[in-house]
Amino acid sequence: MTQIVRLITDPPSAGSWNMAVDQAILESANETGSVTLRFYQWTPATVSLGYFQSLESRDAHEPSAECPIVRRATGGGAIVHDRELTYSLCVPSRSRWADENQTLYTKMHSALIACLSTFNVTATLVEQPAEFAVEPFLCFERRAVGDVVCQNYKICGSAQRRIDKSILQHGSILLAKSESAPELPGINDLENKSISIDELQQQLLTQIRQSFDFEFEFGELSSSENAKVGEIQRNRFQSEAWTAKR
Repeated sequence: MTQIVRLITDPPSAGSWNMAVDQAILESANETGSVTLRFYQWTPATVSLGYFQSLESRDAHEPSAECPIVRRATGGGAIVHDRELTYSLCVPSRSRWADENQTLYTKMHSALIACLSTFNVTATLVEQPAEFAVEPFLCFERRAVGDVVCQNYKICGSAQRRIDKSILQHGSILLAKSESAPELPGINDLENKSISIDELQQQLLTQIRQSFDFEFEFGELSSSENAKVGEIQRNRFQSEAWTAKR
């Protein structure tokens, strides 16, 4: 059965605002009853720490030292958000996908792989996690089952958070190398392509529509969600106490 999905596409914004929007959508999911897919970008280039990472650990990565920093509400390693497309998919508890968190993860990443194939880019899912004596600071230097890799470089990773049985999954798709993370090539670097953010987004939408049987309707945040965004941004993602809590 086709599911109607609210589609939000946002212009590049500050990390604290981006994280507050995702959080507000998740907190409002059961109230709105809406499945929401959101695409967004970041400006300036920003480091997002995983929820469990220490603030001091960011000192280990010198190239991103000048980037502003925000702590995510989801786990995993730090991400330098720059030349990438970020997505978030939020489903309320009444959606069948709310009880299929691993399937949600795999289907989104498989849709990306199908999307990339239309650009003649071969990508695959990681089947075995990588083991490290010391876990890398950067998410894209780690390997978890279900990550997307191209030429053995990670190009997409995602994380999930749940509130009241609603679930948010967000992830970053690395399109090109950032000066703030020069050790991480993106899809265009690896494949000698010039895929734009818009091209990637449109083709990914097509694949998500087919994979999930979604029908998209362009939308925006509700008035109550907008109010939540401001409050969450001030009290959490702009807060020094939140950023330095670990």
